Amino acid sequence: MKKTILAIAALAIGVGLFYSINLDKSLETLKPIYTNQYSHFIDIDGMSVHYRDEGLPAGSPTMVLIHGSNASLHTWEGWVKELNNQFRIISLDFPGHGLTGPHPNKQYDWPYTATFLKSLAEKLELDQFVLAGNSRGGAIAWNYAALYPQDVSHLILVDSAGIPSQESLPFMLELQATPVINTITEYITPQWVVTNTIKQVYGDTSKLTDAKAQLYFDMTLREGNRGANNYRLSQPADFSLLPKLSELNIPTLILWGEKDSWIHPKYANLLKEKIPNSSVIMYPDLGHIPMEEAPKRTANDVIAFIEKNQ
Repeated sequence: MKKTILAIAALAIGVGLFYSINLDKSLETLKPIYTNQYSHFIDIDGMSVHYRDEGLPAGSPTMVLIHGSNASLHTWEGWVKELNNQFRIISLDFPGHGLTGPHPNKQYDWPYTATFLKSLAEKLELDQFVLAGNSRGGAIAWNYAALYPQDVSHLILVDSAGIPSQESLPFMLELQATPVINTITEYITPQWVVTNTIKQVYGDTSKLTDAKAQLYFDMTLREGNRGANNYRLSQPADFSLLPKLSELNIPTLILWGEKDSWIHPKYANLLKEKIPNSSVIMYPDLGHIPMEEAPKRTANDVIAFIEKNQ
């Protein structure tokens, strides 16, 4: 009887795993769904990089937006809508993410990704611009500012990574970072797991629409992204440019959701202590991605900050 129960349980688990296997989705399949009239593809470091160029024309005040881990340029759509009458706005899918897909040489550390962004800025002939980044994108943003301070007029860090922490990664990211297990997650990625992971970054989960959840799932399944993110998360973070934060002389706004369960709000003040000429705005009701949850409110705070620090 016991063996029969175990056999049934094993069969049930096997069937569950089988139906949790998700095949990669090709770029050709996803392009018609997730590009628009502002989308372009440009060759950088052996990748065809997806970016959007929206708002005011070239030569206007410019803002560059950097998304976080396992996200895409779509995370900034709310800000684009609120700010496109005041800026030329460049957003992009970074290596290993969105429609851009994996880096051919598996280069994903923050300093490299900052130099990758510099290549894009040069190709688009961008002069000085406002630079904003969320989560991992925040770490890339301040790495860029440390390397190329002359390029950045204002730095906006939204629930930013980049300060050493003893805290564990969120559960899904922990799985992706764990050898052997992450080999399984490259093929078995239940949609409900991705959806529940995205819910964790919202202060108010009712704001996560079915369309947004599907977007995150589709970007996860973009061919090569799961392997790229598993590799990236399994590598140690590169904090080599952290000492340069104290040398920055760029007006810096640090935005943070107090309901952030991924990066504790205490890191907002730790960043403020390290960056001269910086200030913090806390949002009691928001989570890890304030620009998605409350685009109008957060964008207005950014505009007020920039106008104050011209």
